[in-house]
Amino acid sequence: MTWHHYDLSNTVLRTNERLNLWKSDRGSVDIEKDTLAVAIMLNEKSEGYIFRGNGKMILDAIVETDQGAVGKPIEQQLTAPFLMVGNPEIIEPRSFSAVTGEQDFLMKAQDLFNEFFRGEHFGSGCHHHHEGFVFAFKNDSGKLDLLIPHGSKIVYKANHLVFISDEDEAILKSPEHMVVSNHGRCIVLK
Repeated sequence: MTWHHYDLSNTVLRTNERLNLWKSDRGSVDIEKDTLAVAIMLNEKSEGYIFRGNGKMILDAIVETDQGAVGKPIEQQLTAPFLMVGNPEIIEPRSFSAVTGEQDFLMKAQDLFNEFFRGEHFGSGCHHHHEGFVFAFKNDSGKLDLLIPHGSKIVYKANHLVFISDEDEAILKSPEHMVVSNHGRCIVLK
């Protein structure tokens, strides 16, 4: 296992077009044109970004059971800074233009970077390189919600919700329900 040290760039960028950061049958993360971004660097290469602007995260966190559907779709407007680490090659360099005078955003991006990389999620600035994506969104209670998609697998951890899915297998834990579904067989606890 190789551990890496991530740093935050000091160059603020602006998107030149609407970008789809992740899309699957279960959901998507999109940002609009003119969203601000700052690169998360690993060995002097971009390994992700912190964004702030207008965007949307959609996730189908519904589990079908023989007793009906359990869970709900999640739709979150993304106006506060959020983080994306992994697979930065999906974003072409021509998608950005450098901007100046955005020190407020740069300070907020640094705070989010510190919270994610040095906070309760990992504990230091050095981390194991993850294949795929990790998204981190600030929630109403000031904590980070995590979305980790990788192929058909999705892990979503929010304040009072955990959703794990891989095609015909799913686990949903909320204050109301605990559901385990495996190829059409389900256990539902209320």
